[in-house]
Amino acid sequence: MKIYFTASVAGKKKLKKEYQAIVEALEKLGFQVKELVLNGEKETSFSKISRLIKKADLVVAEVSFPSVSVGQEISLALESNKPVLALFKEGIKTTLLEINSDERLQLISYNLKKIKKVLKEAIADISRKIDMRFNFFIPPEIINYLNWIAKKRRIPRSVYLRSLIEKDMKNDLQFNKEKPESED
Repeated sequence: MKIYFTASVAGKKKLKKEYQAIVEALEKLGFQVKELVLNGEKETSFSKISRLIKKADLVVAEVSFPSVSVGQEISLALESNKPVLALFKEGIKTTLLEINSDERLQLISYNLKKIKKVLKEAIADISRKIDMRFNFFIPPEIINYLNWIAKKRRIPRSVYLRSLIEKDMKNDLQFNKEKPESED
């Protein structure tokens, strides 16, 4: 699993040990971690950050130190349907993130002694919420309709299709009676 780690550059002076512990714990758990905070990049383009987020399966953000740029990265991740683990040190208030109701955002407190265990459990939980890519072939007239929906209604094609499927799932009595856990 590819993880993009982000944290406040300004908070690095105070929280560098925590940032390093999180990245090291993720790597020890076997994840491929990309990050720009610890490697010393002062100026990073939005397009580079955007590219890293879009390539990631999951975003892990240390949010103990307030940061507008980290907030923007979290928003970008959620807009890209990426789940986000927002970690904060025990005893720190994270008021703005607490009001976010997006199910793909998990706000989790930690301490350095238990960071690996906290990450392992949180990632196992949030992994169930990661969207899967599914490709299928459709005729040109359906593509034309989906393009029309996207343009006229300003709804991404995938969002439109997902909403149709979710509506059908909700109304399917047989499916709701049997409710399979997960199919591979």
